[in-house]
Amino acid sequence: MCRIVSDKMTIPTTTFESPKKRYDQSRQRILVDDFDRDAIRRKIHHLYEQKQHFTLNVILEILQEDELFDGGRKSVERYGI
Repeated sequence: MCRIVSDKMTIPTTTFESPKKRYDQSRQRILVDDFDRDAIRRKIHHLYEQKQHFTLNVILEILQEDELFDGGRKSVERYGI
């Protein structure tokens, strides 16, 4: 650090720039309205009635097959579906 500062003092035309900020790309929001949420609940209750054991990945596959939800695994977990 001292060497860089001393180099700046010896060369007056040297400029130091701070690094550019990196902005995260905004994520696409997945909006689930009440109708879709109820349809997803009915699908999950149907799985309970059939006494099937399932995970988030299985729920996600089923919802994507029926075109009820187009988000990812974390979105399913976040919505508490």
